[in-house]
Amino acid sequence: MQKLIITGIVGVLIGATAFSTKPSISQSPAPKPSPTTEPAAKSRRLTIAVSVSAMSDLKVSEGQTLQTGDTIADRTPERQRLETQKVQLTLSLARLQSATLPAPAPPADTPTIAALPNPSFLEAQAQVEKSKADVDSTSATISNKKAEIDYLGTLPNLNPMTSGRSETIVLDHERAKLAELEQQHTATVRDYQLAMGKLSTAQENRAHQEYQHSLNQAERTEARNRDGLEYQRQIADFAEQHRDRDFQISQIQLKLNEIDNQLATLAAVRAPQPGKIRRIKWLGQAADGRLNAQLTFIPDRPGRAATLPEQPAPMPQPTEPSRDRPQSGDEDD
Repeated sequence: MQKLIITGIVGVLIGATAFSTKPSISQSPAPKPSPTTEPAAKSRRLTIAVSVSAMSDLKVSEGQTLQTGDTIADRTPERQRLETQKVQLTLSLARLQSATLPAPAPPADTPTIAALPNPSFLEAQAQVEKSKADVDSTSATISNKKAEIDYLGTLPNLNPMTSGRSETIVLDHERAKLAELEQQHTATVRDYQLAMGKLSTAQENRAHQEYQHSLNQAERTEARNRDGLEYQRQIADFAEQHRDRDFQISQIQLKLNEIDNQLATLAAVRAPQPGKIRRIKWLGQAADGRLNAQLTFIPDRPGRAATLPEQPAPMPQPTEPSRDRPQSGDEDD
């Protein structure tokens, strides 16, 4: 009888334990949100801002799948235009740097003019003096001849009024000589005047030569000064050409630097990782004429295991009665 009571108490305890474990199964904690929820998806979303010259510069469309390095936007026409300008400017720079500016040659020395020889009028002066001496001599001879004729006319035998024809022949002869002397005098006077004219002409020619010589010297001095001024102008032009070339070189280098900076800003926008273009939003046109757009890029998630639904907790199995517990049949027995 005592064994039967103990067996009943143990059965009651086992039943109470099974009844108490049942509510714990229905009140299990709710499963944690999986990584595929919406907030997690938003955290993986990338916003890419691009600026293009034309809508055709945008190389993607909504829903397009991209791999790492795929081009999203590229301003190809503008880059080609800048690269063409760079080539042209590079050629111009090389041509300017290789060009050689010839330096102006100094003016040649102007040959000097030899001085005029000392004037010499000795021959003309001698001719004048000789002609004057002849005139004086002829004049003296004429005076003597006239005096002689006058004296002969005072002689009684040669007086035409008192003497015959034969006596007057002497006077006629002397008068004929006087006429010849007067003719000689006229010739000598003419020779004297001619000699004086030659002397005057020689003196005038000398004066003209001296004047012409002074003109030549003045012209050569003026030509030398003009050549000097022209040489100074050429030197100034040469320096100005150097400054212009240096200025052009500096301007071309500045333009090349600007083009390099612009080419640096024209780098193609590429996909940073595999993903998908979810949305393209055009924001409008900037003041410089460029079009601004905003792209929503959804990167691909790295590989992960599939999420399995949580299994309910297993029901506890009832405890088997102890093998050393007597069977009820035995008890009844």
